[in-house]
Amino acid sequence: MKLKTLGLFAILVVALIAAYPFEVTVAPDWTVKVVDEVGRPLVKVTVTETTRYYPFQLSPNEERQVTDASGLAHFSRRTLRLSRAARTFACLKRIIAEGIKFGCGPEATIWAEKVGYGPISYDTDTGWDGRVDPRSSHIVLQQCAKGKTGNYCRDEVQ
Repeated sequence: MKLKTLGLFAILVVALIAAYPFEVTVAPDWTVKVVDEVGRPLVKVTVTETTRYYPFQLSPNEERQVTDASGLAHFSRRTLRLSRAARTFACLKRIIAEGIKFGCGPEATIWAEKVGYGPISYDTDTGWDGRVDPRSSHIVLQQCAKGKTGNYCRDEVQ
């Protein structure tokens, strides 16, 4: 009788832990420095952070910041409250529906845009998969030829 009660108590504790909504990071605390090809900080560059937490957020969320006088933009950490059970079942459902090739969990990317400039390098990783927090990235933009802009200066200025 005592062993049965202890077993039921253990099951109850495990169920409560599985059902409790823990805080989960959806986007890291992330600082981005944007410079030109000679290392000078670029001011008023739009830096975009795109985040998604599979399978709970099917469409991405975007946040934009503008660089300051030091060429810096900062994105604060964002969280959701999700239970372990909800995360596990949602992930299993996604794997069954779409296959193991798709991941479950948070993803974030950043990029920088300024009219008349295009990226020439992303010196540090501009993607995040939930493992390292906080993040720091360094993006180098080059000034494009007159009338050009965008990714590798291939687009016409509108």
